[in-house]
Amino acid sequence: MTTPGKLYLVPAPLDFGCDLQAPLQDALPLGTLQAAAGITHWICENAKSARAYLKRIDTVVPLAAPLQAQNIQELPREVHKKGDHAGQFDARPLLAAALEGHDVGLLSEAGMPAVADPGSSVARAAHDLGITVVPLTGPVSLLLALAASGLNGQNFAFVGYLPQDGGERQARIRELEALALKTGQTQLFIETPYRNAALLQALVQTLQHNTRLAVARGLTLATAQVRSETVKAWRAAAAGHDRRAPARRVRDRALRVGPGVTAGTRWASRAQFFASGFIFATWGVHVPTVKAHYAIDEAQLGLAMLAAGAGAMVGLTSAGRWIGRHGPRRMAALCGCVYALLIAGLIAMPGYAALLGLLAVFGLVTSVFDVAINTEAAQLELRGGQPLMSGMHGMFSLGGMVGAASGSAALAAGMAPQTHLWTVAVVMIGVVAIASTRMLPTPTAPADGATAADHGFRLPRGVLAVLGVLAALGLIAEGAIYDWSVLYMQQELGSPQQQAALAYASFSAAMAAARFGGDAMRARFSPTALLRGSGLLRQRP
Repeated sequence: MTTPGKLYLVPAPLDFGCDLQAPLQDALPLGTLQAAAGITHWICENAKSARAYLKRIDTVVPLAAPLQAQNIQELPREVHKKGDHAGQFDARPLLAAALEGHDVGLLSEAGMPAVADPGSSVARAAHDLGITVVPLTGPVSLLLALAASGLNGQNFAFVGYLPQDGGERQARIRELEALALKTGQTQLFIETPYRNAALLQALVQTLQHNTRLAVARGLTLATAQVRSETVKAWRAAAAGHDRRAPARRVRDRALRVGPGVTAGTRWASRAQFFASGFIFATWGVHVPTVKAHYAIDEAQLGLAMLAAGAGAMVGLTSAGRWIGRHGPRRMAALCGCVYALLIAGLIAMPGYAALLGLLAVFGLVTSVFDVAINTEAAQLELRGGQPLMSGMHGMFSLGGMVGAASGSAALAAGMAPQTHLWTVAVVMIGVVAIASTRMLPTPTAPADGATAADHGFRLPRGVLAVLGVLAALGLIAEGAIYDWSVLYMQQELGSPQQQAALAYASFSAAMAAARFGGDAMRARFSPTALLRGSGLLRQRP
């Protein structure tokens, strides 16, 4: 009878998703690395990230078999989404190799498998099958955070994720606080990076002022931060915009922190948004120019705009894959420069059909450029720990205001439209090219370890689909102003083109004013409250 192999719980370093990784031997003991190097059968969350980890191990301790010969099985996707602690998933088929005498390694993306991560079903199945389970030594972020917090380490509970709904989350926070005050039990929980700010805000607003709140991030990294203070101190720091803390970052094992975020990278991103708004405003100013140059009517002009929209749809459905493969920096540089160059061709095409083709490409590169710079801004916001996105969009509106106003001034001064378009193209190519050199470096692999297929287009579902519909409704009104306001002012109200361009400028100025105040509002109010409040204001006549 074949003696079963063992199931090894192999910890991973906590630098998953970070731009720079510490030497593996600094995060894991040599004995763990040697044991892992001898395993050739694996169960993991993601095969690609598992291979990347094994490749790192191979640089310290040679693997018993090359990467191509490693047998790697992935846990089902439903286990990732819903977890496997409830006992509904049968993991016994995954352990067939162990029953045949092979040692099997269980691996998570970061930290110890089966602790705040999938894998408990595999360990449970191993016990049921008589397979020895061997946990190896390595970092456990929950315990590291607890030890550094100064909170009760003799009596504690890990409660996973808090509810996403604002009301339910607030009720859960109060429930956990009451339990902590009654029993002295420390309550540990984690959150995904994009919800960190909302969770910390809810904690600071809901907890009693003398309750101690600890936040840890980037543990075991050079950028690690742990802050433990009373809620009263957290509130005072927020009121004073204290930047010492791991601002608005609740501990998360997959938090993407790393060096590279500076004032220069933030201003580079702002410059990209400004350029995008400036170029788009130049298109808006010259819509009447395009109509007159090609002698087309409103229906044909609408078809031309539809061509731009069709190109944008192609770009938006492909942007995730392209940016995932090449990074925001490269795609912003390429698409931003082409975007600026195409504006010079608006009235240089040999005919209407060529204009349709140009506008289709214009829409494609505009959309990809937009996704790339928004991806960059989201990374800056995530790593910097403070709201930035609304201010970035404020720079787009400011660019629109300046672009429309300067276009009006150029036309009033008698500058030829083609000269104006070429001037804008050359200047904006320079702005985009220079700003792109200051963006965050392109990672060598997708930050979340996903496969290339994960970056493809997917139809949104559930709440995300509802948000998409709301955004589309808002953009219908916004797009009408962008594309038709100058022509309306000129053709329907009889304004000269240079004066009509100021309508676009005034609209952009109002947008910029609201957006520049948006980050302060996001820091003070929950996303739900802001969305509801904005909707109510929109309904007022």
